[in-house]
Amino acid sequence: GRLAELGEEPVGAIARTGKAYVILVAGDASDHTWRRAKSYAAGTDQQCIRLDCTKEEMGFVVCRTSLAIAAITDVAMALALVKALDQPEKYKAALEVLAAKAESEARKQQLDKLADVLADIPDYCTVLVTASKLDKRTKLFKALKKQALLCECVSIKLNDLAQWLDGQAAIYSARWSYDAVGKIVEYLQPVDKVPLKLLQQEIAKLAVYAGERKQWTAEDVETIFSALPEASSFAIINALGKRNLPEVLQLLAAEKKKGTNVLPLCALITFKLRQMLQYVELAGRGFDYKGILAELKLNPYVAKNLQREVRGFTPKALTQAILDLAQLNIDLRKGGRDYTRLEEILLQLLS
Repeated sequence: GRLAELGEEPVGAIARTGKAYVILVAGDASDHTWRRAKSYAAGTDQQCIRLDCTKEEMGFVVCRTSLAIAAITDVAMALALVKALDQPEKYKAALEVLAAKAESEARKQQLDKLADVLADIPDYCTVLVTASKLDKRTKLFKALKKQALLCECVSIKLNDLAQWLDGQAAIYSARWSYDAVGKIVEYLQPVDKVPLKLLQQEIAKLAVYAGERKQWTAEDVETIFSALPEASSFAIINALGKRNLPEVLQLLAAEKKKGTNVLPLCALITFKLRQMLQYVELAGRGFDYKGILAELKLNPYVAKNLQREVRGFTPKALTQAILDLAQLNIDLRKGGRDYTRLEEILLQLLS
């Protein structure tokens, strides 16, 4: 395809399609031309640059006597051209946009090549293609849809975990108590994706631990999951919700002794306090339990716990603790105090 469009009308036409990766305007072009160029790029991520060269110098490059405006329609060429300009730091924002577009275009070309390869696979071969995310608009997806069996595997959401857990327990002819499921959900609440493989491993351990007993309890979950690295952090969260200051300080001391990084711990505590603050604020605005459950998209077990935990906290105290933790996060990156300051914040919150 064409690499560039020259002149106002062709540049305007290609810009309307979004393919003018960079619009170049001569330094001595009229203000009217510059305003037109900026209007072409307005509201898009197409870049607009006024060059130091004259119209005659721009024209000379493309064998014309004069050229006031041009658009580069090949992203790799646009990126190389802007990189070659004097004082590239002036065009840092444009370079970042063009670099991202060039990377995306290169990835698209790779996928197109893969689609061509997969279109010519012999009948006696089987190819398995896996992807974390596949754009349905791509040539590859359309080719796969036409020639292959597609299976979309969607991650289980936390609120839908109970059914999966029941299935896992059934493998061992066992069942969960309500509190046991709630305890697992509570452990996993701050996690973005439910780690099913890890859960399967822990459930297998639980089955061995429980032996012939087929009713699995919250105490069983705590015993088995306590071996996980994150479990001690969750124990701090639970003690915090119960306003058990001695236990909180004892658990913090244990984490400090183990050399646990305080930043992830601060993040987990902040997550919990924000959740509690949201609950308190919604209750203050007249939301009932079901309304809060729907608004915050909480698992019922987690919501029940929050309902009980927030009774001992005021919005002012929770807000102040969240702000103090945010400041601690900043200070830690500058070499500030770690566990000592965290203990002070929680001491102030729970006293």
